[in-house]
Amino acid sequence: ANGHKLTVDDFLCAWLAAKEMRRRGYGLVQEGAFGQVVDEGTEKSSDAKTFHHADIGCGCGSVLMTLAWAFPKVIRSHGVEAQEVSFELCRRGLLFNLGQDGSSPDHTVQLTHQDLRSWDGGSLKPFDLITGTPPYFPDDRFVASENHAQKVRCRIPTRGAAADYVAAAARLIKVNGVICIVETAR
Repeated sequence: ANGHKLTVDDFLCAWLAAKEMRRRGYGLVQEGAFGQVVDEGTEKSSDAKTFHHADIGCGCGSVLMTLAWAFPKVIRSHGVEAQEVSFELCRRGLLFNLGQDGSSPDHTVQLTHQDLRSWDGGSLKPFDLITGTPPYFPDDRFVASENHAQKVRCRIPTRGAAADYVAAAARLIKVNGVICIVETAR
C-alpha cells in the first residue's frame, strides 16, 4: 500500500474479530464437506443477524474489506482515518474490491476522514464490533523513512496510541459489544 506497515496485524485483527462475531451468531455459517466452513450469507441474508462495525484508524482498509468479504450482506462498516494518503488509498481499495468508495450511507462500508480521537461514530453507532491496529513501534527504536511520511504514522504513535484507540472504542461500543485491537505485547 505504498508505505503502510507490512505486518500481519490487520489480518490477525480481522480473523479474530470474524471468529468472535461468528461465535456470537452473526453471519450464516454451516459446515460443508470435509468439515470446512461455508458462508451462506449471500444466499440467505434475510435470515442472518446483521451487525454494525467500526474500524478506527482504518489505514488502507484491509480490515474493513476482509470483514466485508467475511460477512457479505450482514455487515455495515464505518472506517475512520486521519491521514489523507491512507484515506485515499482506502477509498480506492474499496472502489476496486467492493465496487463502492465509501461515500454513501447506502454503501456496505462508509468512510470518514477524521481523527479517531474526535470522531462521534456517525449514524451507525453504537457498534457491535470495533477493530483497530494502532501503531506500536517505540519512537526511540524506529528509524523514520526518508521517503514516505505515511510509514511513520502507521508505525509509531504520532497521532494516537493504543490508549487513544481504547478510549475511542469505549465511547462507541454497544454494551456487550466486541472490541478487537491488535497491539504489541510489552
